[in-house]
Amino acid sequence: MFYGQLALEEALIPIAKNNLLICDTTILTVKVWCDHLFGDTPQEVKKEIDRRHYDLYLLMDIDLPWQDDPLRDFPHQREYFMGVWKKELQTLDAHYSVVSGIGEERLVNALAFVKS
Repeated sequence: MFYGQLALEEALIPIAKNNLLICDTTILTVKVWCDHLFGDTPQEVKKEIDRRHYDLYLLMDIDLPWQDDPLRDFPHQREYFMGVWKKELQTLDAHYSVVSGIGEERLVNALAFVKS
């Protein structure tokens, strides 16, 4: 996942319209899951997190009902992971906004953060 994410971002950056590239995952996602599943993250991933800058993170709130799918795990730990994400973003001193809302409202809120 780490190498695939790096390759995908590097391939898309030169063709991003208006210098805007929106990623639904980042290298930080790899760290969150490595820490949770394996107790630590490889140094190579940590170094890349320090090197790679994202202008804005949109952290999706947990105000939507849980929906099971093959990529979602730990339905009873949503609050825990929300805390993990906030802590990781704060540690990076990253610019982030929590996106809340149901349906169209969520999209409107996300777009407002991107435009600001």
